[in-house]
Amino acid sequence: MLRLAVLNHLLAQRADLRTELGRHHGRIGAVVVPPFRLVFTVGEDGLLTTADAAPDASVTVSPWLLPRLALDDPSAAREVRLDGHPGFAADLARILQSLDWDAEYDLARLIGDIPARRAADLARRWLIDPRTLLRQLAEAGGEYLQEEARLLATSVAIDHFNTEVDRLRDDTARLEKRLDLLERSLAPSP
Repeated sequence: MLRLAVLNHLLAQRADLRTELGRHHGRIGAVVVPPFRLVFTVGEDGLLTTADAAPDASVTVSPWLLPRLALDDPSAAREVRLDGHPGFAADLARILQSLDWDAEYDLARLIGDIPARRAADLARRWLIDPRTLLRQLAEAGGEYLQEEARLLATSVAIDHFNTEVDRLRDDTARLEKRLDLLERSLAPSP
């Protein structure tokens, strides 16, 4: 099964996580990202094999939550649903969140260390970190809404508006004082 092979490949790159997962040797776990469900048994070495039995613990993640988890949003981790054995479920969720693909290592095995390093450096320059990408998209969207679509006010326009409101307030206060003086001067003396 491809999904299990991918998880085992990522686990093979992290001996610390395999050791931790190996403490749950023999337990059956499930990772559910609807509509997909992966059920597995934890091996003594911390690697996973397919299982057909009911899981001891499961980690369920909404597909809509995946981008937030990828961006390390701390509130997203609280929305992951853990069921079954609490210790195993918590360890499983944390281990899955800690998995990270070392693409440079895999590429080095195919083409060598130096070309892999250069390819990884090139990819880092060309590819953008998801957090940076989202920030840049938000900035570009805001700029479009301000400058092109004219749906949002620019900071210059807001400052100008505030200045004009202040001037109108001051002019109104001066006019009220002049009217008061005029009314007093025109009022009959008692």
